[in-house]
Amino acid sequence: MIGVNIRGANEVVWIDGKSYSERSLAGHLKVYATPTIVFLDPDGGSVLRLNGYRDPRAFGHALRYVQSQQYRKESLASYMEKQKDRSVYQLRDHPQFAKTTNFKGYVKPLAVLFENKECGDCARFHERVLNHPDVQLEMKKFLFVRLDSDSTASLVDLAGSTTNSKQWAKTLGVSYRPGVVLFNEGKEIARVDGHFYHFHFREMLRFVSGEYYKRYDSVSQYNAARREELLQQGKNIDYAE
Repeated sequence: MIGVNIRGANEVVWIDGKSYSERSLAGHLKVYATPTIVFLDPDGGSVLRLNGYRDPRAFGHALRYVQSQQYRKESLASYMEKQKDRSVYQLRDHPQFAKTTNFKGYVKPLAVLFENKECGDCARFHERVLNHPDVQLEMKKFLFVRLDSDSTASLVDLAGSTTNSKQWAKTLGVSYRPGVVLFNEGKEIARVDGHFYHFHFREMLRFVSGEYYKRYDSVSQYNAARREELLQQGKNIDYAE
């Protein structure tokens, strides 16, 4: 395990023998936000990337996935599908959830939340993120849909293909629950597949619905500009839960 400060200036001699500053190494590995964990094979190739925090159970599965070299055989999403744990969560409703199963041709902001009964972090996500007033204001700008990723009930995806929640999550490669995929203009723009606090989730929604991805090359650049904007307005930034 090697810790890298993505804004640091310390020299790092990488696996390929080249020298990088910590900042330039982060760019080389295409790491723009923290925490990000990149798992490498003996040749220095990236075999798995985890963006954001994960609960201990899910993180343990990811470690075993890499250690056992299952990445040579299947995706993390496929591997996680087989790691069934005991039921710890009962799916909850939310006033912003829309009930629809036909997404064909939808071009406005769309958020698809995947949950299931093994989701150890879903209750916290509802209580501390989805129920936060600032987050709910941003959710109103989306068609916000929650799907049970274990369900085989029929639905129609954005391309007009008939599928189901279980298969759609697998096709999208969503390996964490809760996992939120954000679409606009009929295509995926961003996703939240880790443990997010309310401020970060709110800003991710705003990044997509406000089409800031057209102005900034990455969410990290948007977040830096957004912080300055809020501070100049005299607003406090609360990173806590």
